[in-house]
Amino acid sequence: MTKVEALHEVITALGGTPQGTTVAECIAEITTIKGGAPTAGASTSEAIHELALALAPEPPTVIYTVIFDKNGAIGTDPAYIMVTAGESTALPDDTGMTAPEGKTFGGWAESAESTTAVDDPYTPAADITLHAIWQNA
Repeated sequence: MTKVEALHEVITALGGTPQGTTVAECIAEITTIKGGAPTAGASTSEAIHELALALAPEPPTVIYTVIFDKNGAIGTDPAYIMVTAGESTALPDDTGMTAPEGKTFGGWAESAESTTAVDDPYTPAADITLHAIWQNA
């Protein structure tokens, strides 16, 4: 396979230039896609790589689910929150929950046994269940 054929296959597979174009025309195609342009003096393979990058779809948005467990309290668990990866979210308070006898709400922890509250606002690194912390009153 020649460089022209390889370049053509890549561009065609990515929905670009129709068959019969020259290498120069294919490389010029980069300038019309997402405002890209091949690096000055780029080889054909470098231009193919740059074109593939210009045509690559945006990575999917990653969203984590934060679920809340009242951890022994009576009432309703707070509604779950959907958070885009890398972003933070404010955590709910103890509204809708009645603390166990002699306890007060102390925040949210990453395990049911932990007494160390996570930071608020909270930035999840994966889907997670946070558990209410109940401290002696």
